[in-house]
This record gives sequence, structure tokens and C-alpha cells, in this order.
Amino acid sequence: EVAEYCFVKEFTISAVKGEAVMISSSWMGRQVAAQAFTGALSAPAVTELHASAGSVWIDDAGGTFGTTAIASGNLLEATLKVSTGRTALFTADSGQLYFVESYFNIDDFDATLELKWVHQTAAVAEKAKWRANAERLVRVEFTGADYGTPGSGTVFNGKSGIRIDFPGSYDEFSSIEHEDGKSIVTATLSGGYENTGADVLELMIAAELVAVP
Repeated sequence: EVAEYCFVKEFTISAVKGEAVMISSSWMGRQVAAQAFTGALSAPAVTELHASAGSVWIDDAGGTFGTTAIASGNLLEATLKVSTGRTALFTADSGQLYFVESYFNIDDFDATLELKWVHQTAAVAEKAKWRANAERLVRVEFTGADYGTPGSGTVFNGKSGIRIDFPGSYDEFSSIEHEDGKSIVTATLSGGYENTGADVLELMIAAELVAVP
């Protein structure tokens, strides 16, 4: 069986120390249809993005993403959760039991970025921004292997990778906890749009593929 005319309702991108960057998602389809099994398929080559190969930048609202780098050795985990706002439209006059189309419902859109920090200079500085209710421009980037055929003008210096540009403000900072003998703190931002510079949530993915599977 196959699900036809699918769209993504929610997705999560997570990076945990010592692990590969992971993506999960929830889809909604128009209907289920019978489908003969397709054989003789080969899986595409996989290039892992390791969380340890990440970098973080955080800037003030009205600035530019990727300007102020956070020193390495501060971020333990990063998790982006997005409810896309894509909604199925059912009507009383379509002549079908399934939805007519999908559309963007701004009221259903939601985006959060959770950052787990070692509680030291960077985390302390961002906690001060939380207390000041300051909007932040957060860039989190992970890179993988070099392209087999590098070209000019490539993002990530000719490597595969993913970049998350997240404008938002802090909802909360957790109390100080302990993990592996280190003091840690978890911060959660919500957003997706920043008023001062009209910045929006953006994802950039660089992969050496002729077509996306």
C-alpha cells in the first residue's frame, strides 16, 4: 500500500553529543491505495552528519546570522521542533471523502529550538539575554564529508551539511543540573520570525545528489 499526496505536518532535527544528526517527521496523506511491491531498488549512499562537527553562532536581533561564533566546547545538544502549519482542507462540495488541498495555517505554525549548554561563559551570557527578553538570531550548523566533485561557490566549503537559522526569544532556562560531572543548563527558544530585521526560520541542506530521493 502507498499513501498518496502526502505533506509534512511536523518534523524534528536533533543533534546529540557523540551521535549523528537525526531527522524525524510526521506526514499526512490524502488516501491509502493498493500498490504492487517495487523490487530491484538500491538505497542511495548515506553521508552522516556528526553532531561533534557542529558550530554555533548567536547574534542580537537586527544583526546578521553567523556573525558571532560561540566558542567550541559549550553546546551539548540542539533540537529543532517545527509544526509546519500545513493543514488539510476538507469541504462539503468536493465530491470526495479526502481533502481538497493543503494550505498554510499560521495559527498552527510553531517552532522551538532547545539548546543544552555546559553552564559556563556562553550559557551565562545567554541567560542574561533571556532575563532581558532579548530576541536572538541563532545559527546551528553541522558538516559532513567533502564532496566527491567539489565546485566553486559551494556552501560549507565543499562539504555536505545542514544549517539552521532560527530567530526567536527564550521561553525558559532550566535550573542548573549535573551531567558527567559538569554543570549544565537547557534553554528553549520559540519563534520562527524576528520583527526587527524581518528574519525567518530557514534551513539549508547541501547534499551531493542529482535528485532528492
